[in-house]
Amino acid sequence: MDWNKAVFLAYAKEDKIQVQKIYNELLDIGITPWFDEESLTPGAKWEDRIKEAISNCKFFLAFFSKRSIGKTGYIQKELKLALKELEKKPPGNTYFIPVLLENIELPKITVGTINLGDFNASRIFEKKKKKKLYEYLAHSITQENIQVPVPKLVSITDFLLQGEVEKALERLIMEVKEINSSYTNNVVLLMSQYKRLKVDYISNIINSDDYNMNLNKISFSVLEIIDLIEKEL
Repeated sequence: MDWNKAVFLAYAKEDKIQVQKIYNELLDIGITPWFDEESLTPGAKWEDRIKEAISNCKFFLAFFSKRSIGKTGYIQKELKLALKELEKKPPGNTYFIPVLLENIELPKITVGTINLGDFNASRIFEKKKKKKLYEYLAHSITQENIQVPVPKLVSITDFLLQGEVEKALERLIMEVKEINSSYTNNVVLLMSQYKRLKVDYISNIINSDDYNMNLNKISFSVLEIIDLIEKEL
């Protein structure tokens, strides 16, 4: 693993599903997350590997929610290790980033001279704040000024490039519903058109040329909707 491009994800088990989703989103935009479920190899000594990762990762993201904020256990050990590591960093170095999964206050945790409450937390439950965090991580790691699209939308475009229009539409339907987009009806209509087109092709009602032409039209419409959503976010 290239530690200069790695981001450690610290979480309580209550938040595992949400953090797994964030792990996948970071992968989609070319960031290497260190996530115990995926990064620990079989037979690895758990605590040693975690200490190694915390010491070497470029960023440490600590996730908090109402479910996990009062929990005692390994996340507290990880936080304390990370804050001790931060004490070794040069002044002004950004390494430790608290991430709020919902609208809560940071817990009062102090290690040495460092107080968790002194940090500006990323309110990742807000779409714009999530995008801003991802752009910051991507820029810091690549040293390039890049605009990070909404990660799920990146995956949708990848599906289209692979010719998997149905999967692209399924993912887009999930995304527009999640963000309460005004384009929900448009996407549902495109899915209906796709299914009807598929049935017509299988039933030999239309030939392959007509099928591909209409499939390309649907794909182009999906790309247009993605572009409009990204401009709104």
